[in-house]
Amino acid sequence: MSGPAGDGLIATIRERRPLVHMITNLVSMAACAQTVKSLGAATIFAHAAEEAVEIAETADAVVLNVGTSVPGMDRTVLRVAEACAARSIPVVLDPLGSGASRFRSNLARALLDTGAVRMVSGNVAELADLCGIPSVIRGADAVSATAPADEVCQKLAESAQVAAAVSGRTDYVGDGRQLAAIANGHPVMGQVVGTGSARSAVLGAFAAVAGEDMFTATVTGVCAYGIAGELAAATGRGPGYFLPELCNQLAVIDDEVVAARSQVTTSAPREAS
Repeated sequence: MSGPAGDGLIATIRERRPLVHMITNLVSMAACAQTVKSLGAATIFAHAAEEAVEIAETADAVVLNVGTSVPGMDRTVLRVAEACAARSIPVVLDPLGSGASRFRSNLARALLDTGAVRMVSGNVAELADLCGIPSVIRGADAVSATAPADEVCQKLAESAQVAAAVSGRTDYVGDGRQLAAIANGHPVMGQVVGTGSARSAVLGAFAAVAGEDMFTATVTGVCAYGIAGELAAATGRGPGYFLPELCNQLAVIDDEVVAARSQVTTSAPREAS
């Protein structure tokens, strides 16, 4: 089956202009802010412990990215997640570099344990680390995992009760009951610093308007981001020019373009071996 059931989510984002609060990778903050803003949502960043919870409680969704370790960050993001769980504010977790250090792995797992996380977005090694599948990561880049990406997606979705999005040559989205393989995107996206974090940020805008259907919101968000990447790459100007053009494409993409260009195959998740 081709095409996500988007149900006008991009139009809803632009109509409601939801507020997405991000505590994210300092390397990619500008990319996260501009991609979400280009799509039509509002953003705010509050990393200081003195205000992070207060700001989070005003947001429609929160994105937590553990990609930059700074003193006290772990306590702050855990307090934010606990506050979001209490108020049913959806949290998107980007476990950037999970597996690169025990600190990151333990923090990402602790965030899952709060019950606030509704989506997880990362590469196959990061998500494998979260659900106990042996993997190898080099910096922020996946090297290998001992299970296929679709199985990693399924296992994390089931164990953490989240919509899991695994990036790669083929992206996978699963919620434990259904699985989508998504062929949108372009190889240049893997050459540009910040595109993974920006994808998680964009998913925050979709989580903010998703209601209870996080699977559809995640599939649609991954498709929209990948299609915008395809259109940006078509300019042929290389990785140095990619992010500005990606933002340009996110500013004009709509639900009709996503429905027409998405390459999605959905199925029931296979049983893990």
